[in-house]
Amino acid sequence: MDWPARTHEIQALHFRGPGPYTYLWIDYKPTSRLLSWCFTFMDLGMCHSLSGKATVEPCKAGAFLVDGMPFPNEASALAYVFGGHYAHFLREFYRELGVHFVI
Repeated sequence: MDWPARTHEIQALHFRGPGPYTYLWIDYKPTSRLLSWCFTFMDLGMCHSLSGKATVEPCKAGAFLVDGMPFPNEASALAYVFGGHYAHFLREFYRELGVHFVI
């Protein structure tokens, strides 16, 4: 499994794209199948870190087991492990600060 070697791609898909003051760290231990990750970034002059872990087991034909749940392909497994954390954090962070953006 090459997810640790694809941090820039994963960061661009599921967090803020690679750039200044952002860093995604991914570690995978094949023996335990434990994937750990931490995304560090700056926003509004503050440093933040989001982190998580999951057991990820590659299966036949490109499928994955993530925390015991089957996923038919790599994209769906990646979305389950990394997806939504950054957007959820920002929504709550801005709400708590009373920051409103109109786009």
